Amino acid sequence: MEAARLAYFAGLIDGEGCLTIKRLTTMKHGRKNFTYHPELRVRMCDPRPLVELQRFFGGNLRQDPPGSENGTRHRRIFTYYCNNRIAEEIVRTILPYLICKRDEAIAFLEYFQLALNPFSHNAVGSARAPVPEKYMLIRQEYYLKLRALKRRLFDGIEPASSEWALHHENPLYSNDLLHERMGSS
Repeated sequence: MEAARLAYFAGLIDGEGCLTIKRLTTMKHGRKNFTYHPELRVRMCDPRPLVELQRFFGGNLRQDPPGSENGTRHRRIFTYYCNNRIAEEIVRTILPYLICKRDEAIAFLEYFQLALNPFSHNAVGSARAPVPEKYMLIRQEYYLKLRALKRRLFDGIEPASSEWALHHENPLYSNDLLHERMGSS
């Protein structure tokens, strides 16, 4: 049962989710400084899958008001979001089930391993030491890598038509199963 639930969550994130590293700009001592924040988001009109995701892993859920785009009213959007360790745990757990976002998930996990975990600090506020330049460069690299993965094109891949699927050795698309599901013989 748990494997099925994890596969469902992976499909949800594959189709509706976003793995990102947000880059925020701050001004300190007259200089621009960047901070990087890994985040997992899933946005949908139906909150039920998001509630299940939150119950299973933790994280946050918010309701965004209906928007207006080109004069058309839209339904409310619900957003599940989490960052840092919860996001890392979710991605690590569902990685075997991901298809579309698998490359993004691998880069996301590498970010934790190479850019966050080696420079882990528990101090807060002004007691926190600045992040060494080496780790800032790695964070920038993974920020750009995830952006590039989201913009890639898949040339030469054509979606399989149902006609194609019916003529291949896939039991999900066999003529017998199709007729059985449709109630004909």
